[in-house]
Amino acid sequence: MAAGLTTASDAVEVLLLSFLSIVVQQEFGVTAKAGSLMTSIVFIGALFGTMILGPAGDKIGRKPVFMTSSIIISIAGLTTALANTYHVMLIFRFFVGFGLGGIVVAYDSLGEFLPQEHRGRRLLFVGYFWTIGTLLTPLIAYFALQEQESWRLFVLLCSFPCILSTAFAWMWVPESPRWLISHGKSDKAIQVRQDRHESFVDEKKICCLVLLTAVQFPPPPFGSL
Repeated sequence: MAAGLTTASDAVEVLLLSFLSIVVQQEFGVTAKAGSLMTSIVFIGALFGTMILGPAGDKIGRKPVFMTSSIIISIAGLTTALANTYHVMLIFRFFVGFGLGGIVVAYDSLGEFLPQEHRGRRLLFVGYFWTIGTLLTPLIAYFALQEQESWRLFVLLCSFPCILSTAFAWMWVPESPRWLISHGKSDKAIQVRQDRHESFVDEKKICCLVLLTAVQFPPPPFGSL
């Protein structure tokens, strides 16, 4: 659910740009070219976010980077509604993009939890949340921009999927067992697996299984994914 909500928030934040670029021109009196820059700056931020937060997921753990990315998107999304100048909004949207660049770690974490026979189908299922996000954004736009005539309300409402994702990740998403094993924390990996899926399986069998997995299938570097 946390990975799905993150995917939905990605879709919402990207689709939001088509509305926000027009709002910026009207609100701050900037040119169409400046309005287009509002879209570009998000993807520039995503480029830097992917380069920094992606490898960080391999070094410090999936969950910390997942949480960091979600928090950055949530805070930057909310503070966008407080922007009183065009350039301040540009800065906030850059950080939204920066956070979006790190949500790929959510897919890593989910994929490393799933059994091989179910991995493809379950990861594909997460993609449906993107569709939900794309359908949700025009509805939010109609309510906030058309009915309430408030672009600030629009931006606030578009931040909620990522806020929910942050809450889900904090409460229910553990560290990836595969990452724990690759960093010599087999005991914690065993505990996570027992808590989530295999509470009745003999501990020694789990230990043998996860250690063999770590030797035979070491986690690839982020750049190779």
